[in-house]
Amino acid sequence: LTYRKEAAIMQLGQEIGSKLRARRLQLGMTQEQLAYLSHTSASQVGRIERGQGNYTIKSLEAMLQALSISLIGLWN
Repeated sequence: LTYRKEAAIMQLGQEIGSKLRARRLQLGMTQEQLAYLSHTSASQVGRIERGQGNYTIKSLEAMLQALSISLIGLWN
């Protein structure tokens, strides 16, 4: 990948993480609760929310389901 594409992917990861965190807080949920519901660790949730985690679409889908929102819904 070119530097420009890598930067865009990192920025997208940070945006998704920020929006996941906002939704989690909106629901009054802790990272530990989200981790339990999405079958991952609280440290992984934290990394994803900071835009630092490598995760699969399946992991993202589990988190979105636990937060009762779609990926598109994060931007609405």
